[in-house]
Amino acid sequence: MEPFPLLELRQYTVRRGAREEFIELFESELVDPQQALGIQVLGQFRDLNDPDRFVWLRAFPGLTERARALGAFYVDSAAWKTHGGAATSLLADFTDVRLLRVATPGLAPSGRPGARLRARIRDADAPDHETAMAMATYETETGPNDFPMPVRSTPVTVDFAWTDDADEDPGRLAPTERSWLR
Repeated sequence: MEPFPLLELRQYTVRRGAREEFIELFESELVDPQQALGIQVLGQFRDLNDPDRFVWLRAFPGLTERARALGAFYVDSAAWKTHGGAATSLLADFTDVRLLRVATPGLAPSGRPGARLRARIRDADAPDHETAMAMATYETETGPNDFPMPVRSTPVTVDFAWTDDADEDPGRLAPTERSWLR
């Protein structure tokens, strides 16, 4: 499988008690229109440690393609014009966004029923004591964010790994029914 060169890791805080309503709207009305524009919506997840947190990943071939596709979706698409207001009204915060480039590839579905994706965000210069666990590692993209949407620029490294562990571990995410990464 080819690595996804550019990822957006989007972590939303949903209004208290509205996560399931948001997931239903997001998956029924906003995933397919993005995919149709070449945006790869990779996964939608429930944060297992926070009932008001929704996390999702989308991928792009590069920064230029990202700017073009986001413009086509957020500015021009009927889907966003019709459902964007309802979606954002269910969110308390949608600005926790990381734009990441691949460092070591390997992000793929788990193939194990009930597996949870673990996303561990660490300072870019922090040592990694769990290298063997990471199936893919991404780093902060340093190129320009040329679409008017907030992106955190603090240098981080994000390690992704699948786990069957039932412990309450920060970063454990349960894929939704429609998530490609399951």
